[in-house]
Amino acid sequence: MSSKGFIKIPRDITNKPWYGHEGTLRVYLELHINAAWKDFEYNGRTLKKGQFITSIGKLAARCQLSVQQTRTALSHLKSTNEITIETTSKFSIITILDGVSDDETDKPVDDLANLLANTRDNNRNRKGEKEDKTEIKEKEKEEAASPLSPSPSFNSFDSSNPLTRDELITRYGIDNVTRYESKLAEWKSKKGITGNFDDISTIAKWLEADNVQNNAQNRSSFNMDKQMERILNFYRGSKAQ
Repeated sequence: MSSKGFIKIPRDITNKPWYGHEGTLRVYLELHINAAWKDFEYNGRTLKKGQFITSIGKLAARCQLSVQQTRTALSHLKSTNEITIETTSKFSIITILDGVSDDETDKPVDDLANLLANTRDNNRNRKGEKEDKTEIKEKEKEEAASPLSPSPSFNSFDSSNPLTRDELITRYGIDNVTRYESKLAEWKSKKGITGNFDDISTIAKWLEADNVQNNAQNRSSFNMDKQMERILNFYRGSKAQ
C-alpha cells in the first residue's frame, strides 16, 4: 500500500461512543490507511475495495497496543457497524463498511503539491495583474493632475500687457493656436478647472516653451517676384556671355 494519498474520515466520527478511546481510534485509522482502495488479487484470492488482511498480533504491533487492547478496539468498531471480520486459519480479513477513498479521488501527494504550486502561481499572477492595474490607474491620476505641456512658468510675456488671441495667431499661426486651445481645454477638464482662467497667457507660455514655429509665417517669407527676378537675371547673364 502506497504511503502517498489521502483517506476520507467522516465528520460524525466525533459522535461515535468509542471516539474518546485512544486504542480504538488508533485501530480505526490504521485500518483506513491500509485498506485496499480498489479490488486486486492477493495470495490467490480477490481482495475487495475496503478490505485489509492482517492478524491480531500484527495489527497490535502496528498500532503499538497490546493484543487485548486491539481485540477491544475491534469489538468497539464492530459494535457500531464500522467493520466486519472474517477469520481464517492464517489471517483475518477486516472489511471497512463506512467507505474508503477510491482510486479517482486518492490523489498522490506530488499531485497535491503541484496543485498547490499552480494555485500559488495563479494567485501570484492575479496579484501581479492587480498591481499592474493599480499602477495604470495611479499613472492616469498623475497625468490628469499634470498639464499636457510645460507648466506656465515662463516670463517672456509681460503679464501687465497680456497678448490677445489675434496677436497669438499672428505670431504662431491659427493652426497652432487652435491646437493648443484644445490641449488647454482638455487639461482644464481633467483638472476640474472652471470659471475665470487666463487662457491666452497660458497658451502663449506653452507655445513658447514648446518652441512652436509659425509655418504660415515661414511660408509667407518666400517672395515669388524676387525669386523670378533672380532667375531672369541669371539667364540674361548667360546669354550675354
